[in-house]
Amino acid sequence: SMASYMTRNFWYQTSIDPSEYTMGVRTLNFDGTANISSKTWTKFRIFVVAASEVLPGGTKSTAVDLNDHNAVCEYFGFSTY
Repeated sequence: SMASYMTRNFWYQTSIDPSEYTMGVRTLNFDGTANISSKTWTKFRIFVVAASEVLPGGTKSTAVDLNDHNAVCEYFGFSTY
C-alpha cells in the first residue's frame, strides 16, 4: 500500500537538572504541508545508540544508508519486525 503522509520527529531538552528530553512528532503531506488528520500509533520503537563520534551536519562513514530503516536495523543487529 502507498503511504499517505510522512513523519518528522525531533528531540529537545526540557530540563537541565535533572536532564530530561521530550520527543515531538509531526506528520506532513508529501508537499510539505501539515497533515492534520487524527492518527493513533499502537506501537513504535526508539533506538538510542551511544555515539562514538559526533559529526556536524552528516557522517564520514558510508557503512550504512541512514535513510533506510531496514539497513540501519541490519547494521546494528536489530530485528525489523
